[in-house]
Order: sequence, then C-alpha cells, then structure tokens
Amino acid sequence: MKKMIYAIMVLTILLGFNLKAEAASMDYGVKSILPENQLNKNVTYYDLKMKPGETQQVELLFENNATETVTLNTKIHTASTNANGVIDYSRNLKKQDESMKYQIADYVKGPKTVTLKAKETRKVAYTITMPKHSFDGILLGGFHVSKEKSKAEEKKEQGQQIKNEFAYVIGLKLTETNKKIKPELKLIDVKPALENYHTVVKAFIQNPTASIISDLKIEAQVTKKDSKTVLHEIKKENYAMAPNTNFGFAIPWDNQELKPGKYTVSVKAEDKTKEKWEFTRDFEIKKEAESLNKEAVDIEKPFPWGWTIAGGIVLLAIIAGAVYFIIKKRRKN
Repeated sequence: MKKMIYAIMVLTILLGFNLKAEAASMDYGVKSILPENQLNKNVTYYDLKMKPGETQQVELLFENNATETVTLNTKIHTASTNANGVIDYSRNLKKQDESMKYQIADYVKGPKTVTLKAKETRKVAYTITMPKHSFDGILLGGFHVSKEKSKAEEKKEQGQQIKNEFAYVIGLKLTETNKKIKPELKLIDVKPALENYHTVVKAFIQNPTASIISDLKIEAQVTKKDSKTVLHEIKKENYAMAPNTNFGFAIPWDNQELKPGKYTVSVKAEDKTKEKWEFTRDFEIKKEAESLNKEAVDIEKPFPWGWTIAGGIVLLAIIAGAVYFIIKKRRKN
C-alpha cells in the first residue's frame, strides 16, 4: 500500500508573516483590505477590536492573473497548534479543546467559492458577528484560499506520491478588551503513538488561555517509574501555541519498541516572558502498543542473546555427543 506524502506549501499572510499575494509562482492572488478599526496597521492580517454582538464586514481582494477562468475555494479556519509547535491556519480544527468557548470559524460568514474570469479582480465581503457574551483575550483564525483543481489536474496527480498544494492564508485576530492574559500551560495526557511511522510517546500540552504563547522552549525526559535513569529525552525551541488548543509533544523512542511497563515523564517549558512550568506524570504502556510496533519502521530489534546462548549450548552438546560416539566406535574396531 502506497504511503501518500502531501507537501503542503502555504503562502501565508498571517501573524508574523507578511508575504505579497502576487507571488510569481501563482496564477491568482488574494489581498486583505484593512478596515478603519484595524489595530495594527503595519501588518496585512486582520487585527480587529469589536464589541459583543457587533457585526462588521471585511473585504478580500481576489485577483486572477491567468488567461482562463479560475474558481477559488475560501474556508474560514480556527487556529490550531500542529505537532511541530506551529500555529496552523491551513486546516479545519479536528477536535476542539475543552477550554475553547468560541471557534472563530463559527462567527465569520461569506462566499465559499469565488469564480473569476481571465484577468479579473474583485472585492468580496465577509461578515463577522462577534459572540453575544463578552470575553477577554483573542479569537484567532484565518481565511484559507486555494484554487479548485480541474479534472485534468486531478487526473494528472493520480498515482503521484508527492502532491504540492498551494494556498493563501490571511490571518484574522479578534479582541474585545485590553485585558492582558497571564500565560498558562498544562500537561493533560501522555500516551504512546507513532510519528511519521516512528515510535514516540506524546505528552499532550494544553494552552487553556485565550492568548498566544510564543518562543516556547520545551524539554522532556522519560524514565522507568521510580527510576532516575533517563531512557529518552528531547529539547525543542521556538514553539508557539494558538489560544485554547493542545498538541502532542512527541518524545522519540529512538527506534525502539514500545515495551509494556510503567514510566514517568518530566516536562519543562519556558516562554518569551520567562514564565516557567514543570510537570511530572506517570503513565503506562500496555500490551496494546504492540500494534504500533508492527506499523513502525526502523525498529531496532534487541539481539536475542538468550536464544543464541541456548542454541550454542545445544550445538556444543550435539558436537560433544558426536565426538564421543566416533571415539567409542573406533575403540571397538
């Protein structure tokens, strides 16, 4: 069975990234038209302060640079935190974190498809309606715009192991108050898993606040329960977390099998404000993890010394018996 690898190349216009929409490699473009109540006028993503229940329209400028008609698909995504510690605006939120009260995708409405004739440019309005109840912190997400593929393009991609998907993402940040949110992290779960078909243990770290946590340093160690000997460890820097999200911080198992037993994970984290967190949690790898071992690649099997020694003893016994039999037979002759 072929393992499909998707190389998603996103041209991003969002927090911390300002890329021009008129990239040479694209036959279409998307630009934000910033409204008067834009807070930060030096960025190209929407940074808006609104009131509870308030409604406002924002506009996107769509451009078709091609000599043929194109259809663009527009989706509103709530920001998530991916496995690499990056705030992700390019996909739907798979599972809402229990701390998230509002998904920004539920409060933005507008056309899901925009069809442009050759060389056409058009402004398209999207309506933001804020939640009725006031909240502190931010709602974060983005407009994800991609070209609808023709039947010929889809047919051409069939059977390809690497598929390039180009898209624009324009960030959307909504606030109501100026209250500063104190950063907070929690360790909510630990479980064995596979990461790119390699054995890992994932420490699920949660940002339960309606704020971005950035420049995050995380280090983790795993020991056997009640032991100080470190079995596996990892250090990472420059991670970021979207508001009210969690992600699985993968601790590599160094190409070893996930062996049943009781373990302890220790996690330390520090953000750009020098806020620090330390977590310790016991967890158990059960026999069910054998199914993960079977799917994993590059597993280093321990050398079977017990069977090798036993086999050697049996072989020596056979040789000794044969020698004894030959000597005894010669003496009789």
